[in-house]
Amino acid sequence: LFYTIETINNHTISVTRNHLIRVHDQSQSYVSAETLKLNDLIYEKNGVPVKIKSIKTSYKQGIYAPVTLSGHLMVNNGGLLASCYVEYKPLHVTHHLLHRILLPYRLWYSLTSKWLPRPQQQSQTESENKIHWLVLWLYYNRELVRLVYSMCTAITIYVAAEFIVQITYVLRVMVNKQIVT
Repeated sequence: LFYTIETINNHTISVTRNHLIRVHDQSQSYVSAETLKLNDLIYEKNGVPVKIKSIKTSYKQGIYAPVTLSGHLMVNNGGLLASCYVEYKPLHVTHHLLHRILLPYRLWYSLTSKWLPRPQQQSQTESENKIHWLVLWLYYNRELVRLVYSMCTAITIYVAAEFIVQITYVLRVMVNKQIVT
C-alpha cells in the first residue's frame, strides 16, 4: 500500500506507510507516512515547509529506498524531502537514531568508495522485498544495540559533566587568584 501525498504547490511523493517524512511542527520530528494528515506541513527540497493538500492510497509495485550519506532523499525530481529510512516498529528507533547507528557504515563507504570497486546494481527482482543485512542485524541484536547506545549516551553525559566540573573548578581558581592579588 502506497500513500501519495500532494502539497499545495502540486509536488507529490508516493511512499509506503512506514516511510519517514519530516514534519514542520514544534518537535521537527519524522513521522511515518500513514500518520500524516491534511494540512500537516512537510518540507520541500529548499527546506521550506508546505501544506499537504491531499493524501491518497493506492497499490503499486516496486520499492526503491537507497541509504544515502545525508539520510534524505529528494523525491520526484527534487520536489519534496523525505528520509531514506523507514519506521520499523519492532526496533522503535527514530530517523536520527538510525542515522547515528549507520554512521560507521557511511564513513566506511566514504573512505573506501574511491579505491574499492562498488558492487553492481541489483536488478529490481533480485532486491525486491529484501531488507538490508545491517537492518536485519540491528533487528536481531536490538537489545545489544540499545545497551551499547545507552552506555555510549551515559558515558558521553558523564564526560561532558566531568568536563563542565573541571572547567568550573579552573575558572573558580582563576577568579580566586585574581581576588587575592
